[in-house]
Amino acid sequence: MRRKSITILYMSLMTCMLFLCLKTTTVFAEQADDADITEIYEYKNDTGVNISYVLDSDKTMILSTSEKNVINQAKLAEEIGEKNISVNEDKNEFKLTLDDPKKIDFLLTIDNKKPFKLSVLNSKEELLFDYDFNQPKDDYIESFGNAEDASWRRSDKLRLSQGPILDHTDGGKTVPYLYFGDFNYAERRTTIAEAYSGKGGTSKKPKSRLDSLTAPNSAVLYSPEGSTIESGPHGEGNHLYTSHYGDAQSFDTTPTTWIGEEQDKPYGSPNSFTSNNLFNYVKKTDKKARPGTSGPDRYGSSYAMSEMPKLYYRIDPETGYEEQKLVYKQQDFLVAKKGRDIHKLQITINHKFDSTGKTITKISYQNVSAVGMADFIGFSSHDISINKDGKEIEAINGKKIGNYMPMRSLGNERGMYLQSQNNEVRTSFYVNSANGPDGWAGRSIGRSYLATKGFSKTNLLYLPGVQIASERYYPWKIGKYPDKDKFYDNKKKEYRSPYVSRGLFNAFYDRDDRGDKGKNLPAGARLSTDEGTSYWDSGLTMRTKSQMLAPKQSVELEFSSKLDVMGLRFNPVLGLDQMGTKDDPFLIPAKNDTLDLSGLWYDFDSTFEKIFFTIDDENLDIDYAAVLDSYTQTANEAVDGKVHDWKRQISLHGLNNSKHTLRFWMQDGEGNLSQVQTLVIKRIKNPENKPQIDIITPGSSEDSPNSPMYHHLNISGVWSDKDSKTIKSITYKIDDGEEKILQQNIQNKKPGTSMPWKIENLDISAHNDFEKHKIEFKITDPKNNTDTDTFYYQHKGGSYQLFAPETIDFGQTSVSKASMAPKKPVVHGDLLVEDYRDANAPPLEVTLSVDSFYKELDDDNDDGDDGEDEGDDGDGLEDGEDEKKPKLRKINTSESLSHDIFWKNEFVNDHDLIVGMSDSDWDGKWERTTNLTSNITKYLKLNFRSNETGSSPGKYISVWTWNATDSL
Repeated sequence: MRRKSITILYMSLMTCMLFLCLKTTTVFAEQADDADITEIYEYKNDTGVNISYVLDSDKTMILSTSEKNVINQAKLAEEIGEKNISVNEDKNEFKLTLDDPKKIDFLLTIDNKKPFKLSVLNSKEELLFDYDFNQPKDDYIESFGNAEDASWRRSDKLRLSQGPILDHTDGGKTVPYLYFGDFNYAERRTTIAEAYSGKGGTSKKPKSRLDSLTAPNSAVLYSPEGSTIESGPHGEGNHLYTSHYGDAQSFDTTPTTWIGEEQDKPYGSPNSFTSNNLFNYVKKTDKKARPGTSGPDRYGSSYAMSEMPKLYYRIDPETGYEEQKLVYKQQDFLVAKKGRDIHKLQITINHKFDSTGKTITKISYQNVSAVGMADFIGFSSHDISINKDGKEIEAINGKKIGNYMPMRSLGNERGMYLQSQNNEVRTSFYVNSANGPDGWAGRSIGRSYLATKGFSKTNLLYLPGVQIASERYYPWKIGKYPDKDKFYDNKKKEYRSPYVSRGLFNAFYDRDDRGDKGKNLPAGARLSTDEGTSYWDSGLTMRTKSQMLAPKQSVELEFSSKLDVMGLRFNPVLGLDQMGTKDDPFLIPAKNDTLDLSGLWYDFDSTFEKIFFTIDDENLDIDYAAVLDSYTQTANEAVDGKVHDWKRQISLHGLNNSKHTLRFWMQDGEGNLSQVQTLVIKRIKNPENKPQIDIITPGSSEDSPNSPMYHHLNISGVWSDKDSKTIKSITYKIDDGEEKILQQNIQNKKPGTSMPWKIENLDISAHNDFEKHKIEFKITDPKNNTDTDTFYYQHKGGSYQLFAPETIDFGQTSVSKASMAPKKPVVHGDLLVEDYRDANAPPLEVTLSVDSFYKELDDDNDDGDDGEDEGDDGDGLEDGEDEKKPKLRKINTSESLSHDIFWKNEFVNDHDLIVGMSDSDWDGKWERTTNLTSNITKYLKLNFRSNETGSSPGKYISVWTWNATDSL
């Protein structure tokens, strides 16, 4: 809408300007009445709708609503003037006169609860568009064939998920955390709604999101010898490290040093985000190979986020650690119009640990619209900054040393790493998985709230000899010369964000440029430039391949990351390039009797290393393990933690076609051990003239059936055929049931090679028992030659899970020393017991212990900017207002409320209160669920009293501990 109006204005002006020196040009441009919703701002008590318009006739627009009193007339009058509004209450119509030549849009404030339809018409009562507000949200994830099973739990608050606690040779311990957005917000359990709210800009039109939710982040807590890691980030002596700008960085600056805008302040991970080129449908690029992109934090725009994200968590069945998943949607336009397709995406970000504590991130971009998306590209962007205890890491002299750092290769196409100048911390990004990025580049970065036309060239007429102006935007931005212009700091000899050195691009030249991928740089080599060249703001951009994304189709992007904290002494680090897990093994043809292995290693304090390995042996005693190889490095290489490559070949002779687990670890000259790297391999059938089928994952056999944790199965495998052009079918049947078609008429595009097959979310809920079951998969070629493979599963008696409510709220109350007004709680979330134990296990007893209620304090620390993030590549939006930073949960233990607990109207002790028992009926069932939430809402009451010295007004919080134990 804006582009159409402004273009006509320019063309008219240029015709007049060129009249004296060139032949005149007559420009004809027809323009009809039109209007559109460009942005929606969700406020606490109402909603703001930005309506852009072009009205050619009498500048009249009619707003018609299906319900009364849903438009705020007073705020509308503030926008366009009372005299420009005529109301017809009988018809629920507002007739607006929009004759201000300086304006092409206005903000309409509407009710945010009552469902209604808004119709926008011109003066001839011709419909320009209509839109349904406050409708129930469709839940794609439950309805589109990718159903959530019982393993995932929805959370309306951010979470910290903890990985393995690791012991270090210096007596210290480390533990990694993963979360979305900013550590501080996740630690204080900020609601998704608050994190999704706006900051920067103005109160009516915020510019960005409070927390960059689509940033899959991680941190490492280091606890030196003598400290307690269980005390967490605020425990005495403990140190918290993060690796992204603005993540747990709230104490980095003061208001007097902040020179940037509110939305760029160092909190909320403002420049790390997951994005794509959907914006190119809204504002088409001038160069097809450089499409427009938008960050997900552009407040109010559907192409950034069309609704609030959903967060899920569960226990990873493979590692036993908690993993998280964020799901959100985007679409190019809010309203459908004749001749305009609506493109919709669903993005799912899965964030988990492996057994060593490395974080693995898998991003899925799925087309959920009815039309294909040509040349689709998904991006993952990271603004890297090494932070310690709330601010960028510093040298002994106080100089910041965690941002403008050389980015270096991990070697062998593995990815990149950065290291603080004092060698205290290293952060590494691995991009060599099967679904790794098609291109990645260690450059600078864009911003999560910018929506930019990928490439733009002016369409004005210029005098002969005058070059046509053009501009590139992130991630296609072009490097600059090191001179005195705004993009280079001559004093520091480094580029200001988001610029990089001339000859480079930020991050790619075009959609086919692969950045640093494919350059095969040796380990330790500086990315993209020579040693001694000027630094720039450290950033990493990854992208998928540019491709047609058909309806229902997905494209994946996977990477992993790791933070190393050096400590006083250091355990060696061993890396393995080959990847294979129990659920996704490394495949080897049965004819191969050897396995080629490669990887990396580094150690910050030892000069001699030896690698050991075992096959199908969990005993890791080096006296019984095989030696793979030994290596040395110089003392100087040890100081820098130089990354070294290793390669070896091992024999597979005698191993059968089942899965096998290989374990590798390193010991240094002082006896310190690395984390164990595990590789699961599976030998598969050799291709023949008749079809072959293998089940790869999960693993099972008749003697050792798979033990599903849930009521759905994902099974995958490979098939092959040396001579058939097509495969007639792949079928399956459970036990002696009906044979069902999984796939049919499959093209065999590469005869003699292994091709993948899979079945997802296979419902086995009918078998909620402890019996052994089998699923037979059969492949048939056109000549009716067949092959089969059988999957066995059997539920086993296991443990139980207790799910407690997210929050329990007692609302507002007046208290005195003698108050006696017991209150019932409002419970958010369920109290559930899920029991998977063996038959005839005794009922579980669920108890509650209530801690003291202490007053919560607001965080009074201030913040600002470190002056590193100058320069812009955006739309020239207006400056922002001040906005709150993340609060840290603090309590004042000197101010508390006394409380009395009543259960079924009788006074009880506040420790180990029995609130219910699990269901004792077994009936041969494997899973038994008991919901005890109603016990809390029916029987529990608390009476609050002030303490002896009185209690001041405020919010008081308590920690409640729930426990489930055998009742016998």
